[in-house]
Amino acid sequence: MITAKEYQTRTEFKPLNSPSVEGVTIIATDIGYSGVKTYCESGVFCTPYYAKDLGINPEMLSGSLSPEEILYRDAETKHIWRVGKTAQALVSQSDTNDCDGELVSRYRYHTTMFRISLETAIGLALIHNGYREPKDLNGTIAIQTGLPPAYIEEDTELIKDAFVGKHRFSLKVAETGQYVQFDFELTSGCVDVMSQPKGTLMNLMVDDNGNLDSLIKTFSENGAILDIGYGTLDFFEITERSISNKESFTKFSMNSVLKKTSEKIKEKFGVKLRASAMQNCLETGKVRVCKRVKGRPPVIKSEDFTDLLQEASREICTEAMEQVTNTFDFSNYKYIVITGGTAAAWESYIREYFAEMDIKLIRGDENTNIGMTYSNVRGYYFNQLTAQRKRKARCA
Repeated sequence: MITAKEYQTRTEFKPLNSPSVEGVTIIATDIGYSGVKTYCESGVFCTPYYAKDLGINPEMLSGSLSPEEILYRDAETKHIWRVGKTAQALVSQSDTNDCDGELVSRYRYHTTMFRISLETAIGLALIHNGYREPKDLNGTIAIQTGLPPAYIEEDTELIKDAFVGKHRFSLKVAETGQYVQFDFELTSGCVDVMSQPKGTLMNLMVDDNGNLDSLIKTFSENGAILDIGYGTLDFFEITERSISNKESFTKFSMNSVLKKTSEKIKEKFGVKLRASAMQNCLETGKVRVCKRVKGRPPVIKSEDFTDLLQEASREICTEAMEQVTNTFDFSNYKYIVITGGTAAAWESYIREYFAEMDIKLIRGDENTNIGMTYSNVRGYYFNQLTAQRKRKARCA
């Protein structure tokens, strides 16, 4: 049985030793609606997509930082922000300061939270690679990110523009114990945007050294990619290793699951819980319920909502599978790649739904052990690695 915590956005770092190209720092990042996934030479990591402004001189208890704590300091405004999980911890059940719609808006590229998230991702990648001060940055930074195919044409320049320019900020994490300063500039040539399904395919087609994997033979047949994340369910047909038909659905995602769970919690316990506050509750699978009676002290209890979450999750997943099977002709598919953080939570439901179909289900992390959450961003990294290797070979 899946626990509530498995639906929570991850906060983790997995050490790796990936191939690189001398003189270039490759950083692949996927700034999702819920989590920011980043892949660099030394590892892969995820932090929740959230930041909270603490002001210029916030009062903070002394002592070392927890492993999950990230402090961001803007070089211009001097404001300090909490980033990721500890920022989300500042959101109470009744908090109304942040709009859920803003967090999952497609047009967020020029918001402060998006900028802080992308700079934090780059900064953490550099720190994990051994960076401690500006002189440690040798060569250039090459950024690889991606977008759903439906957004590539309209949004590529928007997301590139968010990365391009000067970046001056500091980060403080447990690994460093003090603020590490960053001062670098990214040009348009430093940033590449690819389609998400190409990231998935690249991830499946290369081994940990960046060489072609035996799975590449599979993709000469007709199939599809089912990429389910926090904000959207994206479905892509693959014909002769090319992406053909594609469709994106916003109503079948983890955000949809959490909204439906929130509705069920309101109906059962009388507590209105917004999706942005849900992440804290997913840690335990419980919601705090306060009952007030005039003339008496309030009664506060922790109520388990795991059954409501699982109920909502199965309902949304079933609706999603019915939608895609009614929209596309599955009789032509030899395989379906399932990928994305929500797909990982739904995997048992998906396999159950397709049990009677003669279609091979391939996990997005079939040839790695880092998890489906990182399928796309690993593909991004190796796509940029391949490009840098070719560039170096041409210059040799």
